[in-house]
Amino acid sequence: MGVRGLSTFIDDNKNIFLSDHKLHDTKVIIDGSNLFHFLYYHYKISHQFGGDYDHFARKCKRFFNILKECNITPYVVFDGGYDPDDRKLPEVLDRMNDRRKKVGLICAKGRGCVLPILTYETFRQVLLELQIAHASCVFEADREIAVLAKRWNCPVLSNDSDFYIYRLEGGFVPLDYINMTLCLYNTKTEVASVLDRNKSAGENEFVYIPVKYYNCERLLKQFKKDDDDYVLPMLATVVGNDYVDNSVLYSFNYALRAPKNPSKKSFSLKTSGRMEAVLHWIDTTDGETEAFEQILASITVEKRDKVREILAAAIKEYKDIENFASFDLENILHTHQNGKIVHEEDCEINEKEDVSVSELTDYNGRKLPAWFVKRLRNCELNGSFLQNVSINHRVILNCQVEILRETSSYACSRRLRSFIYGIVLSPLKSDDTEKMNRDSSIVEYDRQGKDTKKFHVSPENSVSNVLEIPTLEKMPSLSKVERQKLLHAACNVSPVCLDDKVDEASQSFIFVLSTWVKFAQPKVTESHLSALIIGVIALHMKELDWLDMKKALGFKPYEPELFPDIVKACRAMPERKAEFFKKHTEKHFSRPEHSAKIPRDNKVVHGFAQFQTCFLDTHYLNQVLLNPVCMPSPSMILNCTFSYNLCRDLESRLHEELYCADILGRGSSLHTLFLSWKQAVIDLCKESCFEDSGAGIKKKNKSKSKVKKTVKDRGVEKKDECIVSDGEECEMVKLNCDVSNKFSLLHLGDST
Repeated sequence: MGVRGLSTFIDDNKNIFLSDHKLHDTKVIIDGSNLFHFLYYHYKISHQFGGDYDHFARKCKRFFNILKECNITPYVVFDGGYDPDDRKLPEVLDRMNDRRKKVGLICAKGRGCVLPILTYETFRQVLLELQIAHASCVFEADREIAVLAKRWNCPVLSNDSDFYIYRLEGGFVPLDYINMTLCLYNTKTEVASVLDRNKSAGENEFVYIPVKYYNCERLLKQFKKDDDDYVLPMLATVVGNDYVDNSVLYSFNYALRAPKNPSKKSFSLKTSGRMEAVLHWIDTTDGETEAFEQILASITVEKRDKVREILAAAIKEYKDIENFASFDLENILHTHQNGKIVHEEDCEINEKEDVSVSELTDYNGRKLPAWFVKRLRNCELNGSFLQNVSINHRVILNCQVEILRETSSYACSRRLRSFIYGIVLSPLKSDDTEKMNRDSSIVEYDRQGKDTKKFHVSPENSVSNVLEIPTLEKMPSLSKVERQKLLHAACNVSPVCLDDKVDEASQSFIFVLSTWVKFAQPKVTESHLSALIIGVIALHMKELDWLDMKKALGFKPYEPELFPDIVKACRAMPERKAEFFKKHTEKHFSRPEHSAKIPRDNKVVHGFAQFQTCFLDTHYLNQVLLNPVCMPSPSMILNCTFSYNLCRDLESRLHEELYCADILGRGSSLHTLFLSWKQAVIDLCKESCFEDSGAGIKKKNKSKSKVKKTVKDRGVEKKDECIVSDGEECEMVKLNCDVSNKFSLLHLGDST
């Protein structure tokens, strides 16, 4: 979260503190949690309908391929879970509330930005595909990144203003100041130019990207101190950061004033009088001891020792970057052999060999298994969720783009999470299970309406067809088949309903779909299901075309995890029918235009938001079960703009199933696969789980607004548009005529 106001200060004085730099032929350590946020917003990827993950994955690959062209080796480091001391909980909840307000703006006016919830999982899948070394810290990653950067003497890439404070010889490159244009520099002629597409570096040349580079010495020389080690850490502490609450130094800050006649500095202060006051104060202090004395003089006597301790810890956090805090991050990154983590066969893990990972204890003080901890560090388990479950017994569920007056989209997958909690929290004493407190349950901060509410979710201790949910300690000893059965049991389905020819990944995805349809509230329509399945097929078709093109050009592209059944069906399609399908689906990837006559349908968006939570929690469960099923990345499953457009299109048609058959190629391999997947979902959850629908027109419950039909001179439009306000349900009036008889339309004028 950084130092308050420092990024603005540097931006206002970038000509002084930032220098032009050619980034090439080096290692870089990347703040991963910062980077995937940056890339999503930098490339302006659509988030209005829930996230276009295929588009995001392509941009991530483009970014890393640019680094590769410059012979830059990236190492990506992520934040872990929240610190158990709850120091940041108020700030996290404030951000949760801000995010919910932005969601409200998006739904009402189509304005605002929120990061879709599958962004991290998509980003990490890209790292795996590109074989980029990455790891996760126990808690915040800033200091651990600084330690590693100092050891390797290489730059850090981030937008976190804390890196303006650390004393890093290798420097710091703010992400906002990276120009992603490949350039060519000739060391002999000293001429730089934009790199031509088909050209590579020759003799006396290198490829680079232009960046702005920061070194703290540029800022320190403004103060002209003999001992300047304390200057930047003290600046960060007094201005305000994540380590010191504003209330601690309230009296000191209240007394601090900017000088009326400030000394002539070469930098400007456009926005913050407080920053000017702190800079002037540090300029007038004579060493760290005097600075401490002046601060403590404004604190009441009984609080001074405590404040001294807080200040000393905060400053030490910035100054002491010699050794890692809890585990050897360098060692963990080096265990990635070509970007892939090597494990024992059958997931058996020898705990004695895991010397590079420190021990972790859960909320109740029990030691967590070594395999669990190591997988957290290797990012094979999602630390922001699973570590928070085990150590904090608390999770923060970030609001999606959804209808705020409806039940939270996370309610749809709560049963899946309770199953995860049963594995992570077990074994509990029998008397613990009867108490609904934080010792024996997980506190979920979720949305209720437009407010935040705490929900105590008790762990699931048993499920149908499974006598007992296994503990974390026992998990590595279970066979793959046993772990698959646990996954199926959590989804409350039985594989006997499916064709034996359906592959494992397809089976599991069908189970995710059935969980979504069964537990969605409000219910989704068949159009939701049809649009989502066709969307998965369309994304696979595009990916296969891209892979074929690259191979034809002589490249060896990275091949993502795909559904084998879909790949087989796509390959079996005649070229003419495949081109017809691509032509009729391509239009749905474009962002729709909304107006007063054609408002956005938030009910459609809400339905797909519920699917995202089901997919995400199934993904977490699969991780805890040591990945008994290989499921594709969200980039191969979900483009929410496409799903929204196609769902709206299907809901407007009189005969949805006929249209689906037409675009898929009636009787083709794709049409057969579509029908089999859709029917499997219906068989698993029964057709009554869908919202009621009539002949191509979805019936809604009664609402305040009626929908008017557009009647033309000689008939009715084939598509019946249902125009409603933000998520409101509507009642459709069914035409009292035989649409197959063109003369029956003549009677419509009499009925109106």
